[in-house]
Amino acid sequence: SVALPLQIKGTVPINLALSSVEERLPKDKNVNLVFIAKDFNLASFGDGLPFVNNLQGVLSSDIVISGPYDNLQRSGTLSIRNASFSAEANNLSYGAGLALRLNDETVFIDSMLVENTGNVSYKGVMRGSGRIDFKGLDMVKTQFLIGGNLQVLSYDSKSASPAVYGDLSIGTDGDVIFAMTPDKTFLKAHIKINNANLFFPPLQSSYSGSSSNFVYKYAESGKTLSEREAEIQRIVAESRARTEEIFVEAGAVSNFDYDIRVRIDNEARITFVLAEQANQKLIANLKGDLTYESTGGI
Repeated sequence: SVALPLQIKGTVPINLALSSVEERLPKDKNVNLVFIAKDFNLASFGDGLPFVNNLQGVLSSDIVISGPYDNLQRSGTLSIRNASFSAEANNLSYGAGLALRLNDETVFIDSMLVENTGNVSYKGVMRGSGRIDFKGLDMVKTQFLIGGNLQVLSYDSKSASPAVYGDLSIGTDGDVIFAMTPDKTFLKAHIKINNANLFFPPLQSSYSGSSSNFVYKYAESGKTLSEREAEIQRIVAESRARTEEIFVEAGAVSNFDYDIRVRIDNEARITFVLAEQANQKLIANLKGDLTYESTGGI
């Protein structure tokens, strides 16, 4: 048989019955999933992946997941090498790399890298690592660290981000740390604004027409709902109400501590364009820092 560059094969038991079932994921049946990639060219995806364009790189993997849902066994590695892409959010080009390792109930992110490529003023690189601990399908503990410098906006970002564009380079003071356990979630993010020269163009034309003289009125259709339609709307309303109650309860018992600091290293320059035709601008030069902390709900 011919070895394929990308193979995903196996079985994932799921009860697809339309009626209500007690176990959508049956505990008495085993998962058997294999994900094999042998120097697979990521450009084969084209622009089909969200948030990125012009994806390039090489994917290798030998991941195996097996066993019942409440005791899944994970093994293997996954790596992405020589990757590059263009981010849709800011129209900037980046290089990237990733190395994952699976060991039973833990997924290790051994290394992660994102770096500026292409024509930008302040090239930088961010590196990170982390781990995710599972119990079956449930994520019980996580820890991520990432640090470095990166340019996130430029003048080329105007087509993708017309509301704000210009040079913006940020960095970290030490590692950004995110940790989560069943009892507590913690975020430490000390961010530096290394270089900033941003432009905020007017959101709409300064021309004022006579649209304010119009009053819009919408006629009631008078449509009568059938019993079935009314029943569906009642079920949807009850579902939304239960969801809101769950979020309220979760917020009441959540324990999220954070330490967020933002410091402007060099003076940041922000230009608000008030009227482009008349060359009217407001220029602000910013310095300083901000600290935002929460410990034990205080």
